[in-house]
Amino acid sequence: MNTTKNKFPANLWIPASAAVTGTILFTLIYNNSVEIRNPFLNNLAVWGGFAGMIICTYISPLIIYIFNFNKETLFRRLFWLAAAAPILKSFMILSSFFGIYTIPEVLLLMIHHCVLAPVVFAFFEIGIASVICRLIKRIKTRDKAIKVLLRKETVLLVIGGGLFTLFFWELGHFYYYTFLNLYLKLFG
Repeated sequence: MNTTKNKFPANLWIPASAAVTGTILFTLIYNNSVEIRNPFLNNLAVWGGFAGMIICTYISPLIIYIFNFNKETLFRRLFWLAAAAPILKSFMILSSFFGIYTIPEVLLLMIHHCVLAPVVFAFFEIGIASVICRLIKRIKTRDKAIKVLLRKETVLLVIGGGLFTLFFWELGHFYYYTFLNLYLKLFG
């Protein structure tokens, strides 16, 4: 049994934990900034919370994947570490619908682009990061046996890139109105 691949180094948890904690913290700051009456502090909370939320949710998968790629970590572990903050953000968005909508409506809202966007973007980022890391490793080692594009990365790139393109097709109007029409037919 190969113990090096089965060990899960503690230093892999640090960036993922920081991204998850930052996502929670900056989302709370952003969402509660309306309570701040001082205009300067309000702007600081809004823009600081927004910037931190974007960095922790949307940029962290790329950073986490690239910095941990050469640590001989299994792909699935690295994937879940990199995708932890975006998945959490999607659940945070979805949880805000509970109590407002019925359970069937909440299930449909799972495919809303605002809920799916963090995860879809993370899929695309992880796919791109993996291809870049493998390409760099192949160039550095000059080993032609290292495959740059594997099945896992291809699936992530196709799903992430395809859905991301669909979200922004016709500036997002196509997906949004398709979603609204489906919502109206089911619950209208």
